Amino acid sequence: MVEQATAAPRRAILIHRLRRALEPEIAARCCLLLSEAELGRLAERAAESGAVAGIDDDPHAFHLALLAPAATTWDIRVLTPLWRAGERYVRIGFGRTGPGPAGHRRDGAAPGELVAAFRTRDPGTVSAAVERGLARTEKIALAVLT
Repeated sequence: MVEQATAAPRRAILIHRLRRALEPEIAARCCLLLSEAELGRLAERAAESGAVAGIDDDPHAFHLALLAPAATTWDIRVLTPLWRAGERYVRIGFGRTGPGPAGHRRDGAAPGELVAAFRTRDPGTVSAAVERGLARTEKIALAVLT
């Protein structure tokens, strides 16, 4: 049981390490490719959901929509299992911030912050925003797992 208890935090750390290696760079390229109309749709979705990183019926769609214009097929093939593997930790973590959507609103600015960063069209700003978001979700996951 001790081995299992220490494996989950290690998995969460490894998942985020791999996401950090990919997502900020893809996002930095993508911020120059997304249309203002698409950013507007993503901003509306983020505001409506009130959930961190678009946690709703399709938790990966928000990330995919932000990255898709610059992501290769291989990027998506690598990121999809990472998103799925990390999702359980994020859901547990945000579940403990409070029940239902109200519990998530405290952290729900994250998707809106990402969209705002993309609207700057500055690759450095976007990359840093993605890094902050990944650090935030990793911190929440680790707090639950340790």
